[in-house]
Amino acid sequence: MIDGTGSLLPSFFDGQISRAQADPARSIVAFNVARDEIGQKLRDDPDNGLLRGILCVINAGLGRKEESLSEGNRAVELHPITKDAVDGAVALTRLAMAYAWLGEKDPAIERLGYLANRPGGPDYGQLKFDAAWASLRRDARFAKIIDGLQPHSTRQ
Repeated sequence: MIDGTGSLLPSFFDGQISRAQADPARSIVAFNVARDEIGQKLRDDPDNGLLRGILCVINAGLGRKEESLSEGNRAVELHPITKDAVDGAVALTRLAMAYAWLGEKDPAIERLGYLANRPGGPDYGQLKFDAAWASLRRDARFAKIIDGLQPHSTRQ
């Protein structure tokens, strides 16, 4: 993830890796552990939007759509991009990722399109190569976003 908050949760990254490797059993175990860990952290800091953003992605990885989107929207409320360009972009990127993981391509691409021209949003390499975005790769709108982020020196 973009910030260091996730580094406190190796289970979160284990869940992401397992998901990318198409190992659903292992990813569910890892995301459940991460969910418990985040829950403990949020008890001490309930208005931490970055933690809520991670919980949003974890819940998406577990297929908990309503909980995921609720946490993601709360993270965006706590860190609106209009008031917090850095953490706001992180929160909105996590919500977009959750939408993508939940099979909701339109809202995911809509948010990524908005973020594409904002500082702190996902960059070319993240969108092009990170397995977290694999479900969007065949969508022409997503390809257009990636093309728009491509470094000028590599454009053809």
